[in-house]
Amino acid sequence: MLLRTWAAVVLGCLPLLALLLVPQLMRSRAGSETAADASAVLALFLVLAAAVALAPVMSALAAPVEGVWQPRTALRSARRVWRTRPGSPGSRSACFALVYVTGQVVGYALGEAVPYVA
Repeated sequence: MLLRTWAAVVLGCLPLLALLLVPQLMRSRAGSETAADASAVLALFLVLAAAVALAPVMSALAAPVEGVWQPRTALRSARRVWRTRPGSPGSRSACFALVYVTGQVVGYALGEAVPYVA
């Protein structure tokens, strides 16, 4: 079940992966470089926020549990977990930050090992 959940979240986050891995999406030929950088960072933030917010739904689609974890109730259930388990949000946020930072480090290392060639 855990593998199906991770696979669904990875599949659901393909727009984020595309935004990060395709240099042309992060750059713009129109306008100033500063504006392009700001819009790319804003787009990255919005797609990342959507991915985090919709992760419970993607998880429920991949591994539903009858009466407990369904796509239509996943967001409500996730909210309830965050409210009722006080130590849990901090540890989950730290885990998310660790996964995100690790991904950034691996992406940077990959970019250094195989640089983009126009």
